[in-house]
Amino acid sequence: MEDLLKKIKDCNTMPELDAMRLELVKAGKAFPDSFQTLQAAFIKKKNQLNRIPLSKREW
Repeated sequence: MEDLLKKIKDCNTMPELDAMRLELVKAGKAFPDSFQTLQAAFIKKKNQLNRIPLSKREW
């Protein structure tokens, strides 16, 4: 779980983050108690990426 959290925090583009979505769901099924933590980190990072102005987005 710690490695997934690190991957989420290291993402710099929305396509990178979207590619991890399936991996997060699989990890959530394996460890249901950690899914909420992973989901919260995913949503936080997604919101951070959405706040980047369109003119500065590189993806």
